[in-house]
Amino acid sequence: MEEKQFNQEIYNLFFSFSFNQKLFISFLILYFYKMNLDRKIEQIMLNALKVNLGHSPGENVVIVTQRWEPSLGEKSRPTIEKSIKLCEHLHSVYKSIGVPTTFLTYIPKEPGSGVNPTRDLYAQFEAYEAKLGIPQIVIAPCAYSITHTAWRKQQCEKGSRIATMSNSSLAMFQVGGPFDFQGDYDKVVRETKETAEKLRSSEYVRVTGPNTDIVINIDRNLVILSTGHLTEPGKYGNWLGAEAFAVPVHLGNSYGYFLVPKGWGGIEQLKYAASFHIEGGRFIDVRPIEDSQKARAWIDENVKPRIFNKPGHDIVAELGIGINPSISDDYLTHNWSLAVAEKKGGTVHVAHGNSKAMGGQNDVEIHQDFVILNVDKIKFNYQP
Repeated sequence: MEEKQFNQEIYNLFFSFSFNQKLFISFLILYFYKMNLDRKIEQIMLNALKVNLGHSPGENVVIVTQRWEPSLGEKSRPTIEKSIKLCEHLHSVYKSIGVPTTFLTYIPKEPGSGVNPTRDLYAQFEAYEAKLGIPQIVIAPCAYSITHTAWRKQQCEKGSRIATMSNSSLAMFQVGGPFDFQGDYDKVVRETKETAEKLRSSEYVRVTGPNTDIVINIDRNLVILSTGHLTEPGKYGNWLGAEAFAVPVHLGNSYGYFLVPKGWGGIEQLKYAASFHIEGGRFIDVRPIEDSQKARAWIDENVKPRIFNKPGHDIVAELGIGINPSISDDYLTHNWSLAVAEKKGGTVHVAHGNSKAMGGQNDVEIHQDFVILNVDKIKFNYQP
């Protein structure tokens, strides 16, 4: 029987059933579809533990995230609640297969990446380690990144390997999402290493594109690659790969301007496209592309304060290059995450704030990247 004829007969059979029979069959189809989808999501989560973090039988895992309280403001609540749901799901999946897993939470001092965890998290780890020893693996898919913090550095020095991600959600582990990598991951790792070598060979890097022309003065001794493979004691980085990034020379000769489109960011998606201006290794201004009072007011209220309201927050802290081709614009439009966006192949990101956690000099409690989507050219070994 031809496939077309077979499909037509199945179609006719289905519509010969009563309404209740159709409803029951539809329910069964949806039920088994969901079961299959759940199993795929669980497998993606297990791959992220075994492949990215190299988990071996018997290794202890601690999952860390932040929890919300009213002092943090309603604006931060959805972001924090999304990360809690993800961590609860991870905890459940890993426990279900016998991985010794502990879930710890703390209330951050303020919303924002780069803010060092409170004493409460230190105390929880001290209690855990007194009982079970230093955990081999720490997974911290927090609402606000703790990658570049003193706590992360201290925990790595103890020997934990730490996977961090900011603005995390279950969507990252959906079928077709950023962790469901379908391409040649070895190729991504190779390209990340090659890009890191290009950064190490460059005193200056120039990035150009529409409304973008920046020159970053690189500290060639402070180049880091994040492949998403964190399999050795003391290693850290974003759980998802891949990017290569460098710390600029502190207050060096970095200058120019770059465009971040509407819907991109930033920890949060920009409501209006904005032009960021740098001079002498500092951010000096942020201007909306749209010349309107509403756009200027939104930028003044939502973007500038994190950069300009405290000493040292305006210092250029990072130049990064995204490598991963599996991250789509469509995914980011509906599931914005800076930790994912900065790894998208063909993008560049520039950060302000803390560089000390990466070996630099600027020791402040914020680190925020902004992602440049439309990059025409990256010129290594540029001579200004």
